[in-house]
Amino acid sequence: MPGGLAIIKNAIIERLTRTADRLLPDSIVSNRDEYLRGYLLLALLLLNMSTCLLTVPIYHRMVGFDSPATPIAAAITGTCLLLYIYAYWLLTRKGLFLHSANITFATLLAVNLLATQLTGGFIQSPVPQLTLFTPVFAFVLFGMRLGLVWLLITVGLCLLSVLLATDGRFSAQLIPDQADRDALKVMFFFALIFMGTTALIFHELMYQNLQKKLEEERDSYVYQASHDMLTGLPNRFQFFEYFERSLALAKRRHSTLALGYIDLDGFKPVNDTYGHHAGDLILETIAQRLNRIIRSGDMIARFGGDEFALLIPQVDRMEAVEAVVKRIIETIALPVDIDGETLRVTCSVGIALYPDSGSELDDLCKKADLALYSAKEQKNAYSFYQPLLKS
Repeated sequence: MPGGLAIIKNAIIERLTRTADRLLPDSIVSNRDEYLRGYLLLALLLLNMSTCLLTVPIYHRMVGFDSPATPIAAAITGTCLLLYIYAYWLLTRKGLFLHSANITFATLLAVNLLATQLTGGFIQSPVPQLTLFTPVFAFVLFGMRLGLVWLLITVGLCLLSVLLATDGRFSAQLIPDQADRDALKVMFFFALIFMGTTALIFHELMYQNLQKKLEEERDSYVYQASHDMLTGLPNRFQFFEYFERSLALAKRRHSTLALGYIDLDGFKPVNDTYGHHAGDLILETIAQRLNRIIRSGDMIARFGGDEFALLIPQVDRMEAVEAVVKRIIETIALPVDIDGETLRVTCSVGIALYPDSGSELDDLCKKADLALYSAKEQKNAYSFYQPLLKS
């Protein structure tokens, strides 16, 4: 059951996101500060526009279209609908979140206070509780500072409405039947709970969606910072981070570790002759092949150009290292077909072992580099560091 609920929730989030992304401009969707607030304001506007339309049958049922107050009610409803449509246009077409939100809140507060005065005043009217929406949504959309401003405006206007109701001035009663007023009060009470709960659920769903997008962006940045963009292999930074951890572990366990430097033979002539596009395709193909043959726990990274590095953190015997290096040499030597041309490069590999070749990271790197120079003298070969290579 929890899995089914998660699927339903994700489907709802995806549907809401796709719909809202089509309606909201890129300037809001791509802005982290306005992303979530833009979704909430869009939902509030659509809800308020729907409410304007729903007031028509409610008014007909409780007041009747033949009432002398019908032109006033129609003017108020029509004006609110136009203002909401204008705020919707500012949000979805112009990307003016702040202007749209302020118009929405001003309209929402004004219509609720007018409805309060037209249904008996603040004390007798079933409508005043709806004024709570303005400060609540203002806090959600604007935060503390502007939320407090709208709270003060709401409280001030409500106090004015209470004073007017006490004096009996500037108020009327368009719903003469007390039973209808009581029913409307109950209906608005549950509507307040429903709309508030819906807003919170919507906020939570969209917040989770925002968090998901932020996590995806973070993962993307982490990947870009730690991988070579052409080949997808780990880059120098990630390689040496893994190297340091593996070396520390090898020291604690008194185990052996192998570091290999790999340099392609004949890559520059191919790159110069057939162009950088062909060179990039060769590097991508080699990276894909190497990823398929290295053992779990080993790492191959690209340092840049035609330089690669190999790390084998758990070495049981020398023959195992030689077997891995031989597979790498054979794999890189395989031909690559590009635009009808069969191209081939080889590689040279220099290997340094911990603790035989050195005990520190820098020392092992220097020894692997010396071994690589020795291997490149033969081409398409590998060489382990030997003390004589110092000279």
